[in-house]
Amino acid sequence: MQMVIVADVPSAGETEGMKAHRSANIRNNLGVALFDRAVSKQEHGQKDAAARCFGCARAELERAVTALPDARSLNNLGVVKWAQREVDGAKRCFDRALEAERDHAAATFNA
Repeated sequence: MQMVIVADVPSAGETEGMKAHRSANIRNNLGVALFDRAVSKQEHGQKDAAARCFGCARAELERAVTALPDARSLNNLGVVKWAQREVDGAKRCFDRALEAERDHAAATFNA
């Protein structure tokens, strides 16, 4: 599975629409970090801790998608759902990501 992180965050003085974009970027990046932490815990046999981290990652990515349903956040939410064995939900996220951006490489790979 491929995830996408973005470091380009607009300045605080931007318009309301840009605030939603900034919030979505922050939540996406936090979701990716929590996903990485969950995978690490899973690799070390810490199943309960991994499940909690996956849940937190999913919550942040769902908030990111609510703020700005872009291909990157939708793809990343799909990756988390896949890790949680929610294959149908993951597939829907990958499909929505491709609707948002037809040529999104990670969503194309994951779908």
